[in-house]
Amino acid sequence: MSISKCVVRLKDSHDTEHSTVVYAESLYEAVVRGLNRLGDVGWESDTNETIKQVEVEIHQEPTKHIVNVPKLLKWG
Repeated sequence: MSISKCVVRLKDSHDTEHSTVVYAESLYEAVVRGLNRLGDVGWESDTNETIKQVEVEIHQEPTKHIVNVPKLLKWG
């Protein structure tokens, strides 16, 4: 699996959204890295709440393909 840019978001008990960008190979790795990063920059719950849900937005590099149509038609 390749490394992708991921935006990790969560909302606290005050309905304030916190987000960070991380690079990860899997969804779970993105969540762990995101939670660690948010902790490093000072996000913390003032009520010792348990985080129940995290949103992860994955951005992958575009893939470009060039297809020779006459060869494709010959193949099919």
